[in-house]
Amino acid sequence: MTKSLGKGEFASYECPLNGQGLFDLSLLYPKTPISYTSAGRLIHPLPIPPRQCKMSGVKCGRNDWLGAGVVLLCLFILWPIAGRGMGRVGIRTVELNGVEYWTAIDAAAEVGLVSVDRGKTLTHPLHRFAFAHATRRAEYNGGLVWLHRAAMFHRGQMMVSKMDWQSTIEPLVLPGDHLSRVPSRIIVLDPGHGGHDEGASNSTGLVEKKLALEIAMAVRGLLQTRGYTVYLTRETDVFVALSDRPRIAEGRRVDVMVSIHCNQAGNIKASGVEVFVLTVRGQRSTSDTGAKAADTTFYPGNRNDGANMILGQCLKQRLVTNLGARDRGVRRARFLVLREAPCPAALVECGFLSHPGDARKMASPSYRRSIAESLTQGILDMYSLWEHGEESGEGLFNPGETVPPPTGTTLDRELPPQRG
Repeated sequence: MTKSLGKGEFASYECPLNGQGLFDLSLLYPKTPISYTSAGRLIHPLPIPPRQCKMSGVKCGRNDWLGAGVVLLCLFILWPIAGRGMGRVGIRTVELNGVEYWTAIDAAAEVGLVSVDRGKTLTHPLHRFAFAHATRRAEYNGGLVWLHRAAMFHRGQMMVSKMDWQSTIEPLVLPGDHLSRVPSRIIVLDPGHGGHDEGASNSTGLVEKKLALEIAMAVRGLLQTRGYTVYLTRETDVFVALSDRPRIAEGRRVDVMVSIHCNQAGNIKASGVEVFVLTVRGQRSTSDTGAKAADTTFYPGNRNDGANMILGQCLKQRLVTNLGARDRGVRRARFLVLREAPCPAALVECGFLSHPGDARKMASPSYRRSIAESLTQGILDMYSLWEHGEESGEGLFNPGETVPPPTGTTLDRELPPQRG
């Protein structure tokens, strides 16, 4: 939706919880696209206000209030947002292959997204989603995100599964709804493998367990200088059982847990960065081609489904943007460290030791330092959303370069090494 405002006008919000009165949109969203027409009218897409705020009117540079029309506009914009907890009566639902799907154009309207081309693209000043028929690959702000179920173009409308909407799209658009408690600034980093478990390796002598530990210790140092408390699941070359790693986060009021790994594949062309978060109950993991018995199990990590997605996106976007690596997306898996995590958690694959280009870069200490800095920035991005509210997310998920829009129906079957 767009609103035509007179030159010098801006929409205002009243935020009684933070006591800052009326907000100029340029303060909340300083990078929101604004353009003037030849007639001098300002065309301004209206973003979603912070959850605790309400639109109070349109303030005009020449004291020209728009009267009752503004009130009606405010109700039209804010009613779907205020009514999120009141049910989804306005969303057309259809069952496809036994899965409940929502009409993208209806679901988008509830969270302030604007539908383009019958729901194939959803836009907002801070967000852009693109879907293609019969594929689980979706585009978010130019980057790759994997859905649990393929989006479907059905009877002239793009359809997205209800569970994907609630566990993937809504957390990115409305992160504040999934980051409720006050963070303690305590983090657990999990360097993968160790001891007799070397993890991935290659002929040049790169070994995953050593790289993961080096990167984790660098991240710890960067976070500690910023006042965060950081625990490692291992600090030396020792073996730690998979089941023991999440337990280190228990009882410490940990905010996030990040497991650090390097990848390997039989296909030496496989390259890039990917981040895994826990698969939602009843849904397929990214590498699954069919339902498994585990799909119906609700694991401890599923208590943080929305926050898991936010953390995964923060980490993946920083790695892809800063390193210039191939974007393999935020993916879903049921690795043990994710299943049993008592807090939002993600498993990061920093690159493929089996790929000549990735391995060459990983051999460079400066590149490994860049990985550590990117992971640190991703974690700090998560805290920025946590501590400063939804408006701090502007540009947070916006990459430097875009990937092609999702097309085709073939699932990328390059599987990562087993993580438990």
